[in-house]
Amino acid sequence: MVKKWIILSLMTILTALCLNSFGYALEGCTGNCHKDIVNSGEHKGVVCTSCHVSSENHYVKSVTFDTCLKCHKDYENMKNSPMHTKVNEKDFVHKVFDKVDSKFYDKNCNSCHVVNCSDCHGVDKKTHSIAKPNNETCLKCHNSYFIGHEYVGLGIRDDHERYQRGIEFDNKSYMKMSPDIHFELGLKCADCHDMSSISNGEKSSKVCTDCHQKVDKTVIEHKIEKHMTELECYTCHSAWSAMEFGTFWVKFENSTYQQYFRWLTYYSNEYAKSSFYKINDQVLIGKNEKGVYAPIRPQFITFFTSLKDNLVQGEENKFLGGYFKSVFPHTVRRETVNCEYCHDRGKTYLLQKDEDRIFLPEKDGLKVRNFYNSWGFNMLNGNFISEEEFKKINQKDNVYYKFYIEKNKQILNLIRNVK
Repeated sequence: MVKKWIILSLMTILTALCLNSFGYALEGCTGNCHKDIVNSGEHKGVVCTSCHVSSENHYVKSVTFDTCLKCHKDYENMKNSPMHTKVNEKDFVHKVFDKVDSKFYDKNCNSCHVVNCSDCHGVDKKTHSIAKPNNETCLKCHNSYFIGHEYVGLGIRDDHERYQRGIEFDNKSYMKMSPDIHFELGLKCADCHDMSSISNGEKSSKVCTDCHQKVDKTVIEHKIEKHMTELECYTCHSAWSAMEFGTFWVKFENSTYQQYFRWLTYYSNEYAKSSFYKINDQVLIGKNEKGVYAPIRPQFITFFTSLKDNLVQGEENKFLGGYFKSVFPHTVRRETVNCEYCHDRGKTYLLQKDEDRIFLPEKDGLKVRNFYNSWGFNMLNGNFISEEEFKKINQKDNVYYKFYIEKNKQILNLIRNVK
């Protein structure tokens, strides 16, 4: 009896080896049990067990990142890319939220980001065909306050349910805004963010001058040397930016008050997120890591309240810190802002005076006086503009007035030619 069992076992093993050796496992899987599956995609002819490795019970259903890398070795460094390691997000969350909840990241921030190749390369379960990511694929994660939705002309909305109307995308509501001109011309996200750049942890595979090699010197702004050497192209050419001022996190523990926050965004059952206000507006300007003038926006100005048994635990709206970040809004247009936006406007550089404020957050009990003044805030990847530097920007010589008059004549001519 024992001999017979051994012989049968050996025959089973040899049969399996033979099936795999001759690429027969595909027919074995689909011929016996998985009859509705047809492998007609890019992996046609690949043995099923090459991707679906054996497990304790049978074979694993899902394919892991490491499984794909057995063949696609060129992208092995993808494991170290920010999309997978989430290192920047983790650093920020630990810096801000660990003081109130060491588990905050796991509760609220771990749902997005790439885990498997199939997260971006959708797999048709019946045909096993692998899709190349398109704009819609990217926007599944790059939406809301994660840069990406602006590219197609979707602007963020305020949190309350009364504002949840307009354009719907992926179960979220957006305002209709001007899209990026590159989107209008048919460029996809992957045209500037290819697999190589992503796997190497780079922000993009192209910069503006890769395509725009010749600068049109008939454009008045391009005639000014400092514009061409001290500003990122998109500092002038970003039409707008989505910005969130005053980000509130409310933690609930055995609290009936949670029902009054039902319209807000929940990343976990324990936390609701809201904001003082959101706006799609002209960009604010600071300096990026290269020391060049670039758009900036809040990331984040954070307040925290904990409710347990309907009682506030500790300080209500505890200020956890205010952070800004240099960004590329992805709202590029041919048109630019007027001279006054940069040369006469302190608010552009987060230097707004108290008497010019519209919002008075301190009257709402917040430890912030002015969202448009950098005092008390921090920059994550660059620097704010100082009062002294702003005074230099505002110094107007004859060259400035020459270009100023030329620019305004150009605008007048455009108006006259409108029929």
